[in-house]
Amino acid sequence: MSFTRRDSLNWAELSVTASSQLDETGVRYPSAGLSIASSVAQNINPPASSNLLYPEQVFPVGSGAPASGIWTDIVGAANEQERVVKTTPYNTQGVVWEGIDQDAANDGDGGVQSAYFNVDNTKAYRFSVWIRKRFYDADDGLLHLGPVGQGAAGINVGLFDLAGTSFSNPYFDRTHTPPSSGTGQDDWYLWVGFVYAHDHVGAVEDPDRGFWSRAGTQTTSGTTYKWKNTVFKTRTRFFQFYNANGTGQKTDFFGPRIDLVDGSEPTISELITGTGSAIVTWDTHEAEWGSDLSHGPADPDRVTVLTAGTYEVSASVAFDSQSGAYGYNATARLRLNGTTDFGPEGKGSLALGALGHDDSTLHIQTFPKTFAAGDYVSLKIDREADPTGVIDTTPGASSLYLRRIV
Repeated sequence: MSFTRRDSLNWAELSVTASSQLDETGVRYPSAGLSIASSVAQNINPPASSNLLYPEQVFPVGSGAPASGIWTDIVGAANEQERVVKTTPYNTQGVVWEGIDQDAANDGDGGVQSAYFNVDNTKAYRFSVWIRKRFYDADDGLLHLGPVGQGAAGINVGLFDLAGTSFSNPYFDRTHTPPSSGTGQDDWYLWVGFVYAHDHVGAVEDPDRGFWSRAGTQTTSGTTYKWKNTVFKTRTRFFQFYNANGTGQKTDFFGPRIDLVDGSEPTISELITGTGSAIVTWDTHEAEWGSDLSHGPADPDRVTVLTAGTYEVSASVAFDSQSGAYGYNATARLRLNGTTDFGPEGKGSLALGALGHDDSTLHIQTFPKTFAAGDYVSLKIDREADPTGVIDTTPGASSLYLRRIV
C-alpha cells in the first residue's frame, strides 16, 4: 500500500493490493475520507459474512485433512476425505466435501469437525449444512450433525435439551438417510438445527429444524438444545458413521453455517433458493488517510464512522459474467448499523451466465448523510430469484466512498 499526497488538491492516492478478482486496484479518496475497493464473498446470496464460519466456510480443495484452517479435525481415515469441485445445491460449481466409506468397521466414514468459535450463551444460534447421500442400503450407517458446548479451559461441558436433560455429546439428529428410508437418495437437502439461549423457557422444539428439500419441502426431525451458562465456545460437526460396507459409498457436504438468530440471519427460504440480501465483504487494507473513518479485518463488511458529521456517500458494485443467458433484477442499497437501509438505490437488470455469473454494474449516486460517531455503513445487494436457482456470483470491482464535508 502506498500514499502520494497531492497538497494542491488535498487528495491522497491509495493503491490497494486485493483479490485477483479485482479489475481495478487504484482508487483515490480525499483527506479525511475513505474509498475502498473490494471483491464480494463467494455465493453472495445467501450472505457469507453473517456466518460464524466465515471466511472459511468454503472448503479447500484436496484430500485427507487440510494442513491448516478450521477443517483439520476429520472424522474417519484420510482416504475417506475428498474435497472436489462439483455441482452444488445451487446448480453452480463449488467445493464439496465427500465422505467416502473405505472400510467395513463401525467407525467414522468421512466428514469433519470445525474449529471452535466464540458464542454468546444468552443468544440462539442456527446450525446448517447441505447434505447429499449418494447411496442407500440397510448397512450404510448414520449421518450426524451436531454442536458442541465448550466451557472454560477448553473443557466440554455439554448442552441441555429443552427439557433440561444434559448431553455431553449432543447431535441434532443421527439419521439413516434424509428425509426417510429409501427416499432422498442422491439429492441435496439442507439440514438445520438450533441451540437456544441458556435461559430459554419452554419445551417446544424449533419449527424450522430438520431437512429441507431444494423445493422447500420440510421433514421435521431432530432435537433443539439450549446452551449451558458455562458454554463460551462451540463447533459444528457433520459426518457419516457406522457404515460397515467398505465399498466407497459417498455422502456430500456443502455450505456449512453457524448463524446468530437475531433477525439479520438469512431465512430458510433464502438459504434454499439463494434469494434475498447480501452484504458486500471488502478486502482488508492498512490504515486510512485521516481519522474520520475506519475499516479493517475485524469487520470487513463495514466502514465505521469515528467523527460525527455530514458525509458525502456513494457506491458501486460490478459483476463480471463469463457468458450471458438471461436477465433478472438487482438493487444496491446502503445499510446503516446493520438494520436500516438509507439513501438512493442503484437498480439494474443483471445478465446471468450459464455458470451462474452476473454481468452488470450498479451505482449509488453521491448524496449527503449525517452520521453519529460509532455508526457503520455496509453495502447490500438485493437480488430477485432467477428461474433456475443458479446463485453463484463472481465479482468484478466494487467501491464504497465516504468523505466528511461538515
